[in-house]
Amino acid sequence: MDLSNPISAVIPTLEGQVLRVLAGTSQPLTASTIARLVSRGSAPGVRVALRRLAATGTVVQDQVGSQYEYRANRAHAAWSAIQSAVDFANGFRTRLDAQIAHLVAESAQGARVTCAVFGSTARGTADVDSDIDLLLVVPDDAPEVLTESMSRRVAEGVEAFTGNPANVLLLTAGQRDEMVGRDDALVRSWRAEARTVHGPALLPTAKEA
Repeated sequence: MDLSNPISAVIPTLEGQVLRVLAGTSQPLTASTIARLVSRGSAPGVRVALRRLAATGTVVQDQVGSQYEYRANRAHAAWSAIQSAVDFANGFRTRLDAQIAHLVAESAQGARVTCAVFGSTARGTADVDSDIDLLLVVPDDAPEVLTESMSRRVAEGVEAFTGNPANVLLLTAGQRDEMVGRDDALVRSWRAEARTVHGPALLPTAKEA
């Protein structure tokens, strides 16, 4: 799925983004304002999407002077389904993080494991072709059979949940600490963008380091 535009998994056309914008306000908006607020799509494309939505009645078009304004028609029979799609999109990052945490907890068998999301998914720029980059940090004495099984189960579960392949980087705590000690470039990127979704913090704070 397009991780930076999750509503496209339900409404794959530009209409999905337009509906998400209009669902977020009770105020009428012009086509140019909506075009600025959607994450992708051209102004002409937004105008076409608005005309289509107005034709279905899910969006109301009002002429104000020489221009048109648009607002969501929450009285429409389909609005509850639209709102569900919008709520799904707005809450997707939280749902994804919770699902990853669940998969790790389920497969860690009580081991103290840290899992963090990094890369384009953490930056909010991932699209339909993006992998989901995950880092698993396991205890130094964790059995190899456990860590390999956990990596595989987490990767499979994340791909089933999103449709995107998961790229799992597995490190022991000692390996992670060695990378921190030499200020590895990857560590610097983790400091800038990674978010821990399960277990202890991925990296010490500047005060602790």
